[in-house]
Amino acid sequence: MPRSYDDDDDDDDDEEEEEIEYVLFQGALDGSEADLKANAKLVKLGLMEAKELVTDAVSRRASISVLEPKGNVAVGKVVIDTIPHPAGKMPAKRALATTQMIKLLSGMDINDRKSPQNGGMHATYNDVKYKLYVKTEPVEGGLEKLTIQIVNDKEVIDSPATAGMSDDFRRRLREMSTDGNGLVIACGPPGTGTTTTMQMTVLCVDLCTYTVYSLADHGHADLHNVNAFQIKEEHDLETTFDRMLRMDADFVYVPPITDPTILKSILAYQDRAGFFAEVAAPDPATAIAKLIELAGDPAVVANALRAIVTQRPIRLLCEKCRQAYRPNPKVKKSLGLPEDLRTLYRKFEPPPPPEDEDEEEEEYDPCEHCNEVGFRGRTNMFELIPINDTLKQHISSGFDPAVFRKLAREQETTHTLQSDGMRLVISGRTALEELQRVFRPAGAAKKKQRPKRR
Repeated sequence: MPRSYDDDDDDDDDEEEEEIEYVLFQGALDGSEADLKANAKLVKLGLMEAKELVTDAVSRRASISVLEPKGNVAVGKVVIDTIPHPAGKMPAKRALATTQMIKLLSGMDINDRKSPQNGGMHATYNDVKYKLYVKTEPVEGGLEKLTIQIVNDKEVIDSPATAGMSDDFRRRLREMSTDGNGLVIACGPPGTGTTTTMQMTVLCVDLCTYTVYSLADHGHADLHNVNAFQIKEEHDLETTFDRMLRMDADFVYVPPITDPTILKSILAYQDRAGFFAEVAAPDPATAIAKLIELAGDPAVVANALRAIVTQRPIRLLCEKCRQAYRPNPKVKKSLGLPEDLRTLYRKFEPPPPPEDEDEEEEEYDPCEHCNEVGFRGRTNMFELIPINDTLKQHISSGFDPAVFRKLAREQETTHTLQSDGMRLVISGRTALEELQRVFRPAGAAKKKQRPKRR
């Protein structure tokens, strides 16, 4: 954990400090060199703070670290396997120095605190290489909110399989791409990986047979055999599409759809090439409603849509301490589990503390692999809704999100999030309780936790 500033630092001067291995910063991702000598005062104030902040996040296997000013303090937060956790506080002035130091090391402009910025740097911790993608956003008082996305080089999502897409899911996406027309969109709640889902959907195309050009920002993803295409300043989008078609484009990966003009251009060309795009919406029904609003014509949207892909992250059971159990036959029947399924898994639960103080506690070995959380790592559940004639008809004639959701669930061709989650449960990779947590309605009461042993 980062040091606490709630107490006087002098109180601990005489205590022997535990030796800590800190993260090693190894240069900006863009290759720029930080001038540390010219910023010696900032280095003195912020370098150690920056190391502590990032070391805490990396050592806890966090994927995101946030430092956000709130009044006179800045509040830290880390996201570990989809779950946010507190990461201490520090005075706002120290947070400013920390943020500025990380910006300097990430190739960003430390003199600009009024504009959002993006950058990043290489880092190493315990001989493991990381990439830190840094984003800052201005807040009141001349301060900035700092967000660091932490990517372990050994855990990079670089294929549909590593993203968590099953063989059947990938096969169905590939089969849908044989026509080479229409619009496939990806959507999902913020922070759940919609961009990655869209990129992995594109990679499900048979790239040895079909040509895919991209106008989208790939971020830090390496999309093999997807050809980046530069728009000429003097060309509008339609002219660019024409150029792509002359170069035998079968599919086009476009930036997120936010503008009516861009959407109408895509819809005008969707019968000559296939298009992949994100829509900022939490679920498929909301995404369609947004497309209809932008296009102004539900029939045109219905005619163009081929499929919708969405996702939801879910934690994986710790393979070192998960517990096997025999599921209740009634539970198996109610959930539609295979009759011959003999074993499911759940997170390890230590024996409860004795009720009687004189009773001897049952000993157990805490799991160091997951730090007694019961889960380690995450994957994704995916949903695929092919837009068949039934759904096209509904979209064209008075689209209703609630009715669409019901119709989509009833289609045999729909691959739902719930069914994909059950696939992970049956294979022992996650637990029924985790599935229930992910799909628990917002505001629903949480299951009361067993008291922790002291």
